[in-house]
Amino acid sequence: MRSKDSKTRRPEKEEYYMSIARQIAQRSTCIRRRYGAVIVREDNIIAAGYVGSPRGTPNCIDLGTCIQEKGKKEDQSNCRGVHAEINAIINAARAGTSVLNGVMYLYGEDKDGNVIYGKPCKLCRRVIVNAGVTEVVMPGEKAFKKYRAEYWVKESQRDPFADALES
Repeated sequence: MRSKDSKTRRPEKEEYYMSIARQIAQRSTCIRRRYGAVIVREDNIIAAGYVGSPRGTPNCIDLGTCIQEKGKKEDQSNCRGVHAEINAIINAARAGTSVLNGVMYLYGEDKDGNVIYGKPCKLCRRVIVNAGVTEVVMPGEKAFKKYRAEYWVKESQRDPFADALES
């Protein structure tokens, strides 16, 4: 039986993995947003990633400037950072670990520390689908939001240009 006392209550697995993703987000090097991702398969953490510049290149927080903030419109191709979702998948590949049938826990917050409620960007959704991650879990305003990768595939099958037209 679980204790109702918050100091001794054992967190549910989703809370546990999300708290780890939140901690990983604190390593992000983006000035505007911090994201952390944890990939879990068969109840084991197999990979993690956060927003950051490619290995060996300068980070925005080290430079003290954000290319995105200088531009007139948001254009991810100008951003020096690699998204947490993609970094987690890359880190698994570097370790020789498959993410196939994994669940990704993704936490994001803005520069003021406010939780970001949303879903992965279009590029990250494509990478998640191709990598074989089955589900992405994110914070919601009242409960965790779960996105099934198969839904993004079905969504694209209905309208092959949905990604291109979505703003």
